[in-house]
Amino acid sequence: MLDEKRLFSGHGVRAADLSTTTTMSNYRQPNYIMWAPDDFGMDAWAQFADRYSLSSYDSAIGDIPTPNLDALLQRGVKFTRAYSQPFCSPTRAQWMTGRFGFKTGIGALVDTNDQALLDLEVGLPRGLKEGTGYAYKCAAFGKWHLSNYSSMGGIASHPITVGFDEFYGTQGNVDFQGYYFFEGWHSKKTAKGVDVSMERVDRYLPEWTVDKALEWINRQSQPWFAYIPINLPHGPLHRPPADLYDTTRYVLPENGTSTDATANVKQLYYAAMVQSMDTLFGKLLAGIPQDVLANTVIIVWSDNGTEYVADGLDSAKGKYSAYDLGVNVPLVVAGAYIDRPGRTNNALISPSDLFDTLIVMAEGDTTLVSTPPNHSSGDFTGSRNSTHFAYTLLNYQYVHPRTSLLVDKFAYNIPHLSATEIGLRAIVTKYSGKFYKLIRFNGTGTTFTGMTQGPVGVWTPNVRTNADAFYDLEADPREDVNYLRITTPLTLTTTQKLAYDQAVNAFASLQSTY
Repeated sequence: MLDEKRLFSGHGVRAADLSTTTTMSNYRQPNYIMWAPDDFGMDAWAQFADRYSLSSYDSAIGDIPTPNLDALLQRGVKFTRAYSQPFCSPTRAQWMTGRFGFKTGIGALVDTNDQALLDLEVGLPRGLKEGTGYAYKCAAFGKWHLSNYSSMGGIASHPITVGFDEFYGTQGNVDFQGYYFFEGWHSKKTAKGVDVSMERVDRYLPEWTVDKALEWINRQSQPWFAYIPINLPHGPLHRPPADLYDTTRYVLPENGTSTDATANVKQLYYAAMVQSMDTLFGKLLAGIPQDVLANTVIIVWSDNGTEYVADGLDSAKGKYSAYDLGVNVPLVVAGAYIDRPGRTNNALISPSDLFDTLIVMAEGDTTLVSTPPNHSSGDFTGSRNSTHFAYTLLNYQYVHPRTSLLVDKFAYNIPHLSATEIGLRAIVTKYSGKFYKLIRFNGTGTTFTGMTQGPVGVWTPNVRTNADAFYDLEADPREDVNYLRITTPLTLTTTQKLAYDQAVNAFASLQSTY
């Protein structure tokens, strides 16, 4: 049973204030589905695109139909301030460990020659099991992208090392041919260790992924967690099977590849791939018995923003960047026990928050989870950066306590004290109910310029620089106005200056903590 006293304490809320969907008396440990689309930004999902005041994704083809994802919004909570990292592996590492990238060492893609997620890290499925007395079975399906041949036991066994019981999928990205003919890895935890096999599959990879997930889900007899980082709509741009998208709406070139396509044609391919992803999401939910689905929490969370951004937006601010277009991504949590479904929430959510959230919603105890490694001292005295948002889901009046989070992109992959390696870093901070961002574009250190007050309430940066930036995200969602810039100097209000100070302090607080 969830701790009702903790759930309602300090927020002026009584148990009677909860809707009937979240009564404590009928609460059971929920199943979890995490559906993680690849490269699916707010601009590509019409239900989130109002952030950028877009009339449509593309002027010629309009918005991308996503009826199955849209229906989920009525059953859950739409989070408008959920974040990712600038691209694949760093976000996945945070989901799987509850730790910022400098602690795990994952700030770039994990490929053949890059450091994988270290085997010493305590993975989310292991944490979910430890925190709940091993109540859960856990499996992963799709693009893993956290292992290579240096991982313990090799590429395919790494998800088992992290704590999953079974894995079906690929190590990372596939080429154009790989969407239709690929090496499908299967690893499974056994009494003697790990069984690993590989089959050469001649069918559409995302469909194979969903079928494997359904096979596993429908044979479970205890609470389960299915992590599904689906490859779509990540490139290479290609023509999906005709039954997955509207072929009359998206007429794609006969050769089926967009290698030489113009920008508009690339958006056409991308839109067809998004619609295919939505169709497969619908197939997944339709394949689960209704009584099982009734006790399942469904999480949709993208790993980063769109590469093929919507018309009118700056592609340089999309995927790979620390701008909101690249890292402020769609998050919806729906299904069992959600209080007041259909609502929108602006809580500041980091990828690392997933870790504790699943444990708490499962009536678990995060203090029972093994302590992560400290890569400086070489022992297990590290810490996580996970602030659960479970009570935000279970109580519509609960205020999520997170006030800042870190975006962290660096190469090569190696654990280090925060900002001691050259990289792209940003702090997103919530101050007085509004959101701001401090960016260091390509440098080290956590020292930033101070401010001097001239007339009362008017603050001027002591040193202006284009190496750093400070944005008021409420007033400037496209991040065009940098208050630290050299040209056309700007001043800050007192509220903006206090938000800036909060971001600077948050940056500095990470400097010496593994």
